[in-house]
Amino acid sequence: MGDQRPRTFLIYLLFFFSGISGLIYEVIWVRMFGNLFGNTIYSAAIVTSVFMLGLGIGSYFAGIWSDRKYKQGKSITFFRIYGYTELGIAIFALLVALTFPALKGFSGSFANYAMDARGWYHLSLASHLIQFLAAIILMLPVTTLMGATLSLLIRQLLVGEVKAAGWKIGVLYGFNTAGAALGCFSTDLFLVPKIGLLRSQLLAIAINIAVGFAVIILTRKASVYGPQVILSEFPVHESEVSKPPLPSGIVTTIALALFFSGFASMGMEIVWFRLLSASLGGFRVVFSLMLTVILIGIWLGSLAGGYSVKRWGKPVERYMLAQAVFIFSTPLLLVAFNGITAEAYLMKRFLQLPSAAGLSWLTQIWGILRPILEVIGLPSFLIGFSFPLANACVQRLERSVGRRAGGLYLANTLGDVFGAIVAGFILLPNLGSQRSVLLLCFASSLVILSLQVAKVKERPAVHWRAKYGLFVICMILSCGIFISWSLLPADYLIIKSFSRISADQRILTSSEGLNEILMVIENPSGTRFLYTNGHSMSGTSFKAQRYMRAFVHIPLLQMSSPQSVLVICFGIGNTLHAASLHPTISHLDTVDLSEQILNRAVYFRESNRDILADKRVSVFINDGRLHLQMMPPAHYDLITLEPPPIAFAGVSSLYSREFYRLARSRLKKGGFVTQWLPLYQVSPTVGLSIVRAFLDVFPNAVLLSGMQNELIIMGRASPQSVIDPDLCSTNIGKAPLVQADLNLIKMGTLTEIIGTFVANSADLQRATLHVEPVTDDNRSMEYGMLSKFSDTSLPPELFHVDGIAAWCPNCFENGKPRASIISISKYLAALNILYRSDTFLLFKKVWGVMGGSDIDFIDRDGSLGTVVSRNPYLLEVLSSPLTGSLQKIVFRNMDGPWSIQNVSEIFYPDAVTNIRIAMKHLRSNHLLDSIEYFERAVELDENNVSARFGLGYALFYAGDYQGSQEQYRRGLAVAPENIEARLSLASVFRRAGMKDNEAEELRHVLRIDPCCAQAVERLHGRL
Repeated sequence: MGDQRPRTFLIYLLFFFSGISGLIYEVIWVRMFGNLFGNTIYSAAIVTSVFMLGLGIGSYFAGIWSDRKYKQGKSITFFRIYGYTELGIAIFALLVALTFPALKGFSGSFANYAMDARGWYHLSLASHLIQFLAAIILMLPVTTLMGATLSLLIRQLLVGEVKAAGWKIGVLYGFNTAGAALGCFSTDLFLVPKIGLLRSQLLAIAINIAVGFAVIILTRKASVYGPQVILSEFPVHESEVSKPPLPSGIVTTIALALFFSGFASMGMEIVWFRLLSASLGGFRVVFSLMLTVILIGIWLGSLAGGYSVKRWGKPVERYMLAQAVFIFSTPLLLVAFNGITAEAYLMKRFLQLPSAAGLSWLTQIWGILRPILEVIGLPSFLIGFSFPLANACVQRLERSVGRRAGGLYLANTLGDVFGAIVAGFILLPNLGSQRSVLLLCFASSLVILSLQVAKVKERPAVHWRAKYGLFVICMILSCGIFISWSLLPADYLIIKSFSRISADQRILTSSEGLNEILMVIENPSGTRFLYTNGHSMSGTSFKAQRYMRAFVHIPLLQMSSPQSVLVICFGIGNTLHAASLHPTISHLDTVDLSEQILNRAVYFRESNRDILADKRVSVFINDGRLHLQMMPPAHYDLITLEPPPIAFAGVSSLYSREFYRLARSRLKKGGFVTQWLPLYQVSPTVGLSIVRAFLDVFPNAVLLSGMQNELIIMGRASPQSVIDPDLCSTNIGKAPLVQADLNLIKMGTLTEIIGTFVANSADLQRATLHVEPVTDDNRSMEYGMLSKFSDTSLPPELFHVDGIAAWCPNCFENGKPRASIISISKYLAALNILYRSDTFLLFKKVWGVMGGSDIDFIDRDGSLGTVVSRNPYLLEVLSSPLTGSLQKIVFRNMDGPWSIQNVSEIFYPDAVTNIRIAMKHLRSNHLLDSIEYFERAVELDENNVSARFGLGYALFYAGDYQGSQEQYRRGLAVAPENIEARLSLASVFRRAGMKDNEAEELRHVLRIDPCCAQAVERLHGRL
């Protein structure tokens, strides 16, 4: 045997590389079919099913073929055939890689809709069948060859060594699975981010070619791998007579056990993916690491299973025991899992970093792996026992090695296919994760039952304790788990996996659908939020309402008579409802992947006004990209979309250059595309790549701020894109409902509408000049974020408010703003302070809500503060002690982006630095230190309004009302029309008991702004 070991090891090593290429193909084909047929669960299920079916079919028929050649006594080396098969895989994989791009223009032609009882449109059954047929035509040849390689190598390895079937098959299967784990890990963490989808496929093809030629070259000398099999009759080796022949039906029974094993394990993988992604985020790396851990577990389990039967024998008993431990451990590990503690490791280390930094690559990977290993590690290891132990149970005759191995593998892959389909399409949507776990564990118990039947058939004469003892113990253990699991509270798993609900919030509804775990949560204030898979997707808060409604109001106000609007991603209906308010709109389409999200629209009636009942609305349950492919050219006046977080898996298909080309082709002449652009969720480089992709298709694009850092990018299907304030005013005048809605979101004036401006097309072009765009092949946005603790920030080069005249040339006459928007320059100048601040550029949601009190709004002469005080939106985002506000600031217990970096605690010779240090102390609730630095600033610049108002604020909260009055009066002497400062002074008078002075100050406010509701209410004693 000594001369056999290096030869056998080389077989294992080459099969390891085959595993690498196989998983590269599977991972990439799921992505590419997503672009063709939509990033839906149906598309992913079709690809996975065809892939697994091909493996099973190829393994089975290759096994039959190899056994036939063996029996016929033909001169053949199966290892050499394996080499030719690898070359065949490379050829067919290359054809697939070259065919995919050619299909992009035709995928929509083969799809159509069918209407349900509610009048909603779903992809028809015929469309799914066509997709399935396309997947079969493209993938089945290559995956069949992949499956054939397993049976060919098993046939080669077990010549004369059937007794070692369990061990040799376990090692062979384990090496291949180890390669698959490496392929999975490297594809999403290194290959696709660095070289793209196409070149990653070419690398996998190169691996197949290298393996194929290596095998062919090595087998030229037959002595290297032993003599060729030359038989004149059926051979009978000693190994074949060492055990009695199997009774009838045992092979079928063991195959049935493998089917149930595959069913339970694949179904459980679907549950794991759903629960863990809800806690760790829908990032691509999370899914990759989960699959990698599963594959590593199967690899190690396969080795352990093969060794156990080699060392101790009794494969049936060991298979039963592995399944019993799987049934016992899987639910317990899910119960032990907690979504809060899952991210606690990363949160703790994140808070120890400087404000502008993110966690290292290795720290994030380990932080994600920890909970995955805790939940998946042991069950995945036990899954790996199945295939080698099943082979050890049935491999007795050398002449039937291939057929039996192939049949078992086919049974296992069929179980995988049915497990994925039943769990994803039936169990989770109808029963939820918790009850699905129970049924999947019950399927595992059927494995034990099947093995017991096989055991009884093979050894009918043994004592009853030896025959039934282990089975009874396993069943008692399983029943105990079933009963305990049934006693858990409803939605126990969902609540534990969801780490973002506070004690004062309540869950109005929770459910599970095809794509997500869904929750509707309400705050004590009555604000409601829609959560899917643990992430807030939409809500009724002012912030959400403003930018989601701005998506449609701003572009539609720039068109004379728009008629048709497409809203991709319904959310809670904010955007769709806003579009319905425009009187010329006659056709409203909304597309969403999730039917259950649309079903929960009733929880947000106060916001969406039952928009789905509007007769103009057509609902499509589909992927937005596929829907556009199905629509005719020049179909919509406006396409607007707010996809899930841009770093989540699959979302890049709605931000790629190819998608924008498709969207532009579906616009009417002069039509608009508007899209949510939350660049704070990715790195600056990735953010610029997204903007570059948009500019490649819409060179006239403009960047807007819907609400603080919730950016909107807008492009138009015309040579130029400028806003006409006169047309906007005319359209608003014709639509009182639009005017009312604009008032609610604090966008009721032309200044506030045009003031959403951030950068014009020329400035965006300069900022992204040397940046590679996001494409279907280069999906940088999916791979730039490992977790929500990655280093992210907004690119400062995107913000150029001084370029407003290029977007709105009619806003200015002789270089000065027109009367209708006289304050636009100062309005944007005030916002520019926000856009340039570290709080804005480095903002991360884990730090909490961003507010104006985080901004160092230094305004020496009070001119900007006066503009802020007269505009509701500016007050919302910039209200601060330095603008005259007496609202409580956001106190911080630690340094953050609001702190002053690299500034010593000494007095400085300029007022501005002292003001900033004073604000740092103020945010830390150190009033006396704050007062000291504000006083120093006043001494250095006695007419500095920010210093006066800041000092007045600090003195007020220190209880010095007289000193506070004096500072507010001195500041107002420089900026007399600052309404916010006058309201603050009135509050100081009220606290000091000076009611007459308070009333006089409020009257002064009304003389400046007769519509100031706060002054009216306070003056009449209603506050």
